[in-house]
Amino acid sequence: MNSDLRVKSSLGVGVVGVVLLTPFSVNHLLQGRILLGTGTMLIVVVMGAMAWTGWRGRYNPWLVLVGFVPAVLVFLSEAFREQGVIGALWCFPAILAFYFTLPERQAWLSNRPRTRSRCRWRGASWKHPWRRASPRRCSA
Repeated sequence: MNSDLRVKSSLGVGVVGVVLLTPFSVNHLLQGRILLGTGTMLIVVVMGAMAWTGWRGRYNPWLVLVGFVPAVLVFLSEAFREQGVIGALWCFPAILAFYFTLPERQAWLSNRPRTRSRCRWRGASWKHPWRRASPRRCSA
């Protein structure tokens, strides 16, 4: 039913991801954030594979579910740890990519770990609004 839509959306998400994420991965590596750079490169490779299978007119849900989703979840947890609040901005593109490339039920299941993660924040509060809020400890 939605197979043709998934092929086209996997192709589009893969191409856009490769084009837009490659400079970020190079930047992470140049800035000395090796784990973030390698995680982003892994995501770029998986997105390239998604684009390649979409270009050939096929859709592989296991490539997305087993390759893309775990890589993005590990990247997001590391981005929270390394970059703090700025890392949270990557959640929205990740959720969109999941919903465009996965069937609805699998997309809901892949977003479940992200909605259950908890971060303890220190710094800014109602009493001290001038402090910068930063995550103290994030757990999945």
